[in-house]
Amino acid sequence: MWVYSDTSGVAPTIASWLVLGGSYRLTNLLPFFLLGALLLRRPPRGRTLWILLVIAALAYAVEPVAKRVFGVASYASGSYPDTFRDIALVLAVFVAVSWLSTTRGRVRAAAEFAFVPLRALGAVALSLYLLHVALLVWVAPGAVRPVENDYLGWMIIVPAVLLVGVVWHRLIGRGPVEWLIARATAFLRAPSPVRSS
Repeated sequence: MWVYSDTSGVAPTIASWLVLGGSYRLTNLLPFFLLGALLLRRPPRGRTLWILLVIAALAYAVEPVAKRVFGVASYASGSYPDTFRDIALVLAVFVAVSWLSTTRGRVRAAAEFAFVPLRALGAVALSLYLLHVALLVWVAPGAVRPVENDYLGWMIIVPAVLLVGVVWHRLIGRGPVEWLIARATAFLRAPSPVRSS
């Protein structure tokens, strides 16, 4: 509770982003990135993918079961049932992509064609995320959710941002944030020169 004693609002805002907020907390998102990195190091195959799919189905069932048992109409973003649904979606997508990556022939060609925009968006994902946040702050500063449907705002924030990402990747390549991270990590990985005596 000491965080909320900061009257400037800085500490509560940072704490909300990291652990205390209701949605898109670092503690909700970081495990998914770490799980993805772990699974990519040694991609599971065969029976393990079926096990992940069963876990996804069970995790997805948590929210509707909890709603029925506890009589709750909906759960807030970032709640445990919502997080279980996120786990289910992450695992289901991982299994689907893993299966599609091992296909051959026409299915493989169709999958590769369908994933061209996703591959482009993945290459600029962090930059698009920051652009998305900046647009949200610009379009609706201080608003938690719009009072009515704003179709122009939706067009700017969803399809326009995706189009910018695909075009940027096609014309320029790596996004600016991804470029900065690559430079910083290359600098940190660079071996220190050995001094001869």
